[in-house]
Order: sequence, then C-alpha cells, then structure tokens
Amino acid sequence: MHPLQGIVIVFNNCYLEPTQPALAMKCCIIDDDIYSIERLENHINKIPELQLIGNYTDPKLALEKIKTEHRPDIVFLDIEMPELSGLEMASLLPKEIAIIFVTAYINHAHTAFEKDAVDFILKPFSFDRFVRAVNKAQNKLQYTKAEEPSKNLTTNTIFIKSGNRNKVIQINVAKIIQIEAFDHYIYIHVLGERHISYINLREIEEQLPISLFIRTHRAHIVNIDLIRSIEGNEIVMINDSKVPLSRLYKDGFLNRILPKMIKNFRSKDN
Repeated sequence: MHPLQGIVIVFNNCYLEPTQPALAMKCCIIDDDIYSIERLENHINKIPELQLIGNYTDPKLALEKIKTEHRPDIVFLDIEMPELSGLEMASLLPKEIAIIFVTAYINHAHTAFEKDAVDFILKPFSFDRFVRAVNKAQNKLQYTKAEEPSKNLTTNTIFIKSGNRNKVIQINVAKIIQIEAFDHYIYIHVLGERHISYINLREIEEQLPISLFIRTHRAHIVNIDLIRSIEGNEIVMINDSKVPLSRLYKDGFLNRILPKMIKNFRSKDN
C-alpha cells in the first residue's frame, strides 16, 4: 500500500511559478560536452527555485572556483572528463554539496553512489527525471541543515530589524505562522500581526528551529504546527492565508508531515 493511501490529502503535478523572486538554490554544471551543458541549462531555467551560478568544461577550473569563489548547493557533474574525472572530483568537493552525476555510462553507477551522490542520471533524460533528481538534492540539503548543531538548539525568540531600521523587535518563533519573501525584504506573519524586515529568506531560515519550520516554496516558509489544511498544491494556515506548495519542495514537505498523519485503517487496501 502507498504510504499516503487512506489520508485525505490530494497532491497533483501542477508546477507553480513564484509570484515574487526569492533566494534560490545555487547550482553549477561541470561537463566537457557543451551540448550537455546547454540541455542542463534549459532544464535549470525552467525551475525558478534553481539559480545557475556557473558552468565549466574544465573540471580543475571548476574545482578552484568552487573552493575560492562561489560555492553551489548542487553540482551537476559529468563522469568521463579529461585530466580529472567526475568520480575523482566528487571526493574533492565539500561534503555539504549535493552531487548529481549526469553521464552516458551506466557502468559508473555503483561507484557514483559510493561517492555519496544524491542521484545518477543517464543521458539522455527527460525533464521529469531531472526534477526527481533535484528533489533528492533538496532533501539532502534539508537533512544536512537538520544535522547542524545550531539547528538542534531550542530557539524561543528571535530579534529582527523591522521596517523602521532603527527599531529592533523580539518575536516568539512559536507564534510565527509563515514567512514570505519579496525582492529585498520579507514579511513575517505572526498571530495577530505582520512585520517587514529587509533581510532575505535564507538569513531568517538559518535562525529558525528546523523541527518547527519548513520551506514549501522558494518564497515561503511555514510553521508546521500552525497548518490548518492541505489540498492539492496549496496549504491553508491557521490565519486562513494560503501558501503555495511547489513541486520542488513537495517531497521534503511530505517526509516531514507523514509521521504526524493518522492512517485510515478502514481503507479498502488494508
């Protein structure tokens, strides 16, 4: 039986374009095949939650850039490359980076997963297959954050600068319903009030207890305990506000709420 059968929540495959820009997961492509890079770029550009920060045909140059300039969250990595193979390079990348191997050679699959890759995609591949790989990378990044010591501490309150930049306010995190991001600021919706702050979503996300909050969309974070209902690609919060659940974050969201679900044991499949 599927783990969601008997539960009154319906998800569909609708993909949501964000209404406002927000901080995305940074990614880069390392592949000596320029046509492969172009195909990956096209897929990345279809997902607003991804931000391409570089593509490289030279793996040694890519490694130098990653270590000294721009560290990505996700790396799409070819295996068969001159001078430095993708498998060799994977061992040299920071552990917190999610690696997705992209190759035409299936015989490398076993070794690839020994390198702690989140996925192994065979060329050519569909957009749906690409999205599944990105979902796995997103889950890895969430679990990595959950394992950080600072995330396991109990945080009761946070201090933020409000819209009036000379004013600092204290907020009880348990009362935060949701946080939504816009161009250069965020709205923090608290029970009975709303605050604006000129920071980005990732900055406040790093200060919130991961046991209580989860990203549902590139521009939205919600308090799991203050969700009223879920239907399709929409989450209704306790204040009746509606928050989008995007395809990229759906798997991670489901993994978090499944332990809280009460199974319907009268399901015909039981």
